[in-house]
Formats: sequence, C-alpha cells, structure tokens
Amino acid sequence: EYIVELVALMRLGVVAALMPPQPDQATRAALLTRSSARAVRSTEGVEFLTDSTIKAANKDAGIGPAAASKQAADEAMRSGHPKLGDLAAYIFTSGTTGLPKPALVKHHRFYRAGLVMGGALQMSSADRLYCCLPLYHANAAVIALSCCIYARARLILA
Repeated sequence: EYIVELVALMRLGVVAALMPPQPDQATRAALLTRSSARAVRSTEGVEFLTDSTIKAANKDAGIGPAAASKQAADEAMRSGHPKLGDLAAYIFTSGTTGLPKPALVKHHRFYRAGLVMGGALQMSSADRLYCCLPLYHANAAVIALSCCIYARARLILA
C-alpha cells in the first residue's frame, strides 16, 4: 500500500515527507515544521494538520517558527503532472548532530536514479531487488524503488 500511495501522490504533485514511523515528540514536530506538512499518513490512518496543531506541537517540543514557508508547500501542490524540476519529497537525515534536516529531492532525481542505476545494473522485468532498508531511507526510496519502477522489476522488502 505504502509504495502505491507514495508514487501516486508524487505523480499528482504532492510533496512527500518521509519520516521514521515513531519519532520522539521533538523530532516529529521538527519534521512536520520543516516539511510544511498538511497531513500525516501512518498505520493509524490520515491525520490532517492545522496551523494550530503544528504550533502546539512546536511549543511542546520547544521549536521556533517554521523554516519552510506555507507558500512553498502550496505551490508544490497543484493539479496535473509535476515537472522534473519540481520538489517530490523531503527525506530527512538521521539527525546525529541534532534534529533531522530535510534533503530536498526533486522528481528528476527519482527519474535519473532509476534510469542510471537500473540501466547500469541492466535490470529487466525478470529481476528482483531485495531492499533491507526502511522506505523512509534515501537509498530505499530513491534508488531501489526507482530502479524497480524503471525496469518494472519486483522490489522485495525485508
């Protein structure tokens, strides 16, 4: 379900913010603020966020105002197909020196990853790619998933 939803939403122009499944309170608030998220999809369902929800989470976690502007997030979401230069996802660092920071991943990076890596590996629809990393990790989301989409191969998750 997750992969289908992720790819479908990205094709619609929704900017995904890939985060660990159970971050602590401060990390969750930082991730939501830095990505300008408007909804969270988890195993419990979809939680739609309001400005007051985000401000309250930030206050509880001791985080200042949002670094990313709402305008940038609104511009990223539009009808139709996104362009290769448009933002596709935020993938967060592990936060080893503080709170996680977002890496901005554009659609062309997903496209090129599949094209270059899938081509270099000479992948075909007969191939299977085993991925032992969680899908919020850059290698799993960008490299492994893109290669399998490019080659129409199967992605086997650990």
